[in-house]
Amino acid sequence: MKALFLCRIKFFPVPWGNTSVSQSRFLRFLVGSCCLLPVLFATSSVHAETLPEALRGALAQNPTLEQAIAAQKMAHDELRIERSNYFPTLSASTAAGRVYGNNSTSRGLSVTRGDGYSNMWEGSLSINQMIFDGLKTPRLVGAAKAREAASEQALKDAQESLALQTALAYLNVLRTRESLSVLNEYSGTLSGYESKIQKMVTEGAADQAELEQARSLGLELRSLLAGFQGQARSADAEFSRLTGHMPEAAMSKPDSIGPDLPISVDEAISFATKAHPQIKMAEREIDAANLTASAQTSALFPTVTGELSAYNKDLDDVIGGEVEDNRALVRLNWSLSAGGAEFAKVDKAKEDGARSKAHKDELLRRIEATIRTAYADLETTDQQKEISLQRLKSNEDLLGAYHAQFEGGKVRILQLLQAENQVLNARLEALNAEYRALASEYSVLGSVGQMQNKLALNTQSSHVK
Repeated sequence: MKALFLCRIKFFPVPWGNTSVSQSRFLRFLVGSCCLLPVLFATSSVHAETLPEALRGALAQNPTLEQAIAAQKMAHDELRIERSNYFPTLSASTAAGRVYGNNSTSRGLSVTRGDGYSNMWEGSLSINQMIFDGLKTPRLVGAAKAREAASEQALKDAQESLALQTALAYLNVLRTRESLSVLNEYSGTLSGYESKIQKMVTEGAADQAELEQARSLGLELRSLLAGFQGQARSADAEFSRLTGHMPEAAMSKPDSIGPDLPISVDEAISFATKAHPQIKMAEREIDAANLTASAQTSALFPTVTGELSAYNKDLDDVIGGEVEDNRALVRLNWSLSAGGAEFAKVDKAKEDGARSKAHKDELLRRIEATIRTAYADLETTDQQKEISLQRLKSNEDLLGAYHAQFEGGKVRILQLLQAENQVLNARLEALNAEYRALASEYSVLGSVGQMQNKLALNTQSSHVK
């Protein structure tokens, strides 16, 4: 659960482009900004996996949920145990055999022999019903119900955490694929420039140094692309760990969920304090602790039980050896420890309730801080997205102007290639910023614990049969 509000998509920073950026610096940027996934995009006829589909798959089979599901089932079983105290208990026993007795009955009252040996049979049956136990049972049942409700919220919280992680992994796969597409396009452009510079060198329109710079850039790019394959395998493994399958060949890009988010930080905090599964879980734990403390006070009161019992014993070789005892009783029992153990247990249970209350207060502060951080990130990434789009437009305009100047002989081809690099830098920057903004939206949604509800995943929080 801790991971729920701390998980963020880790996009590598994109440096702001300018005309002085060198090719080597640019290539270092490429290493840091992209974790590339070399896959081919499927044709339009192939079904494209959507984000809700990926999330449902993760929630249906991810092993990380098994512990929370098991805990929920255990809480349900505990409730069944406590409820059983409302019902009577049945006890039955029987025994048969041959016994030896050296007493007046066996010696003097034996029918067939005086050696003290006799065949024996006995049996008993009793039913006990709790009538009054100081309200211990109803309070313990209430505490068990509260713990079961808390376990349901714990499972929902685990599902929320998994949904957020999966959403961020899904976006990262899309980002890397689009980055790969951009880089593949650039690779073709770079090859074209290299061929053109080679021709210009042959014609004397360019020098060998320009050609070597272009070749060096191409070699570095191909080497980096080979390294991206290893990074891609790591990205694949993370997505597979969460969803149970490798990324599909075709994946749909989700739309912005900005309109579905709370309009302000204060609104989000107000909503989360009432609806977040961690808060609901903490509230149920407080209820359980308080009811358990009340149950401990039951030890200060007497208990009343009803009993129906029948007992029969038969020594078949002994005169008077048959015993029959049938009872219908109401028992009252009251015991207190001289050392004050009952009072100590009450105090301990109250302290546990105080601890649960403090835990809830700490959660409220933590969730509020997480929400404020998520909204701050959202505002920042939205601004960066707009700036990156403006920068991309500016660099594309500059590249267009350089093309015109190159045709007029005012710009050398290597300068034109550097302008191409700056456009690529800006395209990747804009792509990175776009997905960071999307990731921030999902982080906001996760911070208020509403991934499943807002995305209409229709998952069941209870797995108890």
